[in-house]
Amino acid sequence: MAPCLVSGHDRLKAQAQEVLEAARQRAQLKSNYDSLTAREELIQATKARLGFEPHEWQVDVTEALLHKLDVVLIAGTGCGKTAPFMMSLLQDTCKRILVISPLKALQDDQVRRFRKVGISAMAVNGDTWNRKFYQQLRDTQPQALFASPEMSLTHVEFRKYLADVGW
Repeated sequence: MAPCLVSGHDRLKAQAQEVLEAARQRAQLKSNYDSLTAREELIQATKARLGFEPHEWQVDVTEALLHKLDVVLIAGTGCGKTAPFMMSLLQDTCKRILVISPLKALQDDQVRRFRKVGISAMAVNGDTWNRKFYQQLRDTQPQALFASPEMSLTHVEFRKYLADVGW
């Protein structure tokens, strides 16, 4: 019999599915979580609020985010990588997400897109940060923050803010 050739991508995808399934099982035991129902509600909320039917991989990524799993997503430009971030915030206005985004133009575009569908969002980078912005950030507590890697790793005040408000 010929050896099974499984690509690195296929192996990682299978591993990711196992991790997601384990998270589903933990949630089911802890709070009677029903993945099928949750996924259907996510799809319906996405159709209603965002105006499109999500791909299965977008629902998988969103479900992983909702289970507080670390997610690395690699996909081409325009494939819909931002959608799972939006989808994870649609049903609970208390949920928040921090997205590390290296390009200021991309941060601004994502903030605009989130606000367009009624999700509060702010871009945090060297151009936006000042005392007035910091106060606005504390006062509004946006659902989505798009921060540069530099701000997230080295900016003392921003890191303190994240710790203080429980990000």
